[in-house]
Amino acid sequence: MKWYLRIILAVFILSSFCLPGSISNSSVKKTGRMASGDMYYEYSITSKMNYSRPGATESGTRQPSTMKLYISGDGHVRVERDLNFGTAGQGKSIHMIILAYTGKPGESIMINESQKTYSIIHIDSLKIPANMKMESNVTKIGDEKVMGYSCVHAKIISVKQFGSVTSNDTLDIWKSPDVPLPSKIGDWMKIYENKFSGFMYAQDVQQKLNSIGCRGMMVKMQIRGKNIAATQELVKAEHQDLPASLFEIPAGYTETKEMTRPF
Repeated sequence: MKWYLRIILAVFILSSFCLPGSISNSSVKKTGRMASGDMYYEYSITSKMNYSRPGATESGTRQPSTMKLYISGDGHVRVERDLNFGTAGQGKSIHMIILAYTGKPGESIMINESQKTYSIIHIDSLKIPANMKMESNVTKIGDEKVMGYSCVHAKIISVKQFGSVTSNDTLDIWKSPDVPLPSKIGDWMKIYENKFSGFMYAQDVQQKLNSIGCRGMMVKMQIRGKNIAATQELVKAEHQDLPASLFEIPAGYTETKEMTRPF
């Protein structure tokens, strides 16, 4: 797979963590505010990369970007995010679109506007490499207000070993059950949470987060590691009337298998 496709898949995994954890259709009243109708969320993203790839310099602060998240009252999801390659003011940008449907919780669709193609990502095909080992420690920092929402702030320190390479990453996360969320999103999110948690931190972390009350919608997230520092923060959450076409594959787009099995 080309290097930029791997980056896109990494962002695909990272984007899933903006969505709420520990919410199911049966428990949403206990863990988060139900929203009637459609919802729109917007995240501000800043990042700095500290590594180089062969043939090109990649280090430096990236141009700030925005991630847009649309969730229909039916539980369908659309994520839009611009991926910036190169330092701020330089390089290229790719507009990434992800679609997912509450009736098909085992798959998502990636839209490539420039090529007018789409790829169906089967969640079960996203396998953690067998030689990747990970241990994580979870600490509750405290109860804090972010964007006016009451959040639980948790710190997750993970030691990852991939073959002969070892890395230490720190993830600070602020979650709040006060951010309104369409109730029908639960089953889809439960599968995403179970699948993607192992890529970011050890698989027992989600249970530990639940035990300290860090649940609901992700309001803020900070990642610090050897090669990256990034902040993602919710700046808007509002009710909107979203057209059904927003959750449909555009007419004339053809399917490609290039990203069906990314790992």
